[in-house]
Amino acid sequence: MPFFEKSSNVKTTNGTFVDATNVTIHNETHGERQYRGIDKILAASIPQALHDSSENNKPACFEGTREEHIRNITGWGLGGWKARQARVLWLEGPAGVGKSAVAQSCAQSIESRLGATFFFSRINGWNHPKKFVPTIAYQLATKYPPYRDHVDAIVLRDPLVLEKSIKAQFHDLLMQPLRELKGMGIGAGEDAVIIIDGLDECDGKDAQRTIIQIIITSVHEQSTPFLWAFFSRPEPHIKAAFSSKQATDVCLKLNLPVSRDADGDIEAYLRDGFRIIRAEH
Repeated sequence: MPFFEKSSNVKTTNGTFVDATNVTIHNETHGERQYRGIDKILAASIPQALHDSSENNKPACFEGTREEHIRNITGWGLGGWKARQARVLWLEGPAGVGKSAVAQSCAQSIESRLGATFFFSRINGWNHPKKFVPTIAYQLATKYPPYRDHVDAIVLRDPLVLEKSIKAQFHDLLMQPLRELKGMGIGAGEDAVIIIDGLDECDGKDAQRTIIQIIITSVHEQSTPFLWAFFSRPEPHIKAAFSSKQATDVCLKLNLPVSRDADGDIEAYLRDGFRIIRAEH
């Protein structure tokens, strides 16, 4: 192809021209690739808190246990069982009852519809509230290219967004790019499920309340297209946040109790464990 096709009044002297049509240009600073918006989001996130992270050692439910809860939550996440009305689900239960295992099993069961996960852990240090939104945003960016382009530009334009409050991050990194895409007739993450486990282990009660409130509000105002699943202890402030009128209108509440009904699950787990010990020794 001529270099100056359809051009006029062009004059060159002893020039050398290179066709760079298929050349990828990299911006470099001191020999390194320029820091992009997505790179900044990754640096501000906690990859270890993902359900399939190599460092997340929270196991899924033992085969054949908690089947009813997994079936109900999975059905909800795949678009059935009141999902149209209740776009937020809260599974609550006391410590040690197996909420994280149920969350893991559900994440694996709805992999095709999974948008993002965040497993809070006080012990592992995955409990910083300002890391929550960037971690969710990064996962969504890896799955939905149109969203990735928009959020990348937003962070490049205002890197300080990653230092803002949870509410501001939620608006700038989730609501704003999704609203822009919607205005262009482009969907991203429609009915994708976002799983949040161990919210009660997030650092600070105010942060826990804020996360619930901004998500409930976004669902109520239809400013996010996701299904949100929470797994936590029924702490008084969390219970109060899910009891507001706004939350009640969009939330489905489930309970994972300590019950003798779980005796069969415990027996199955122990028998399998003893079988493995006997085989190995």
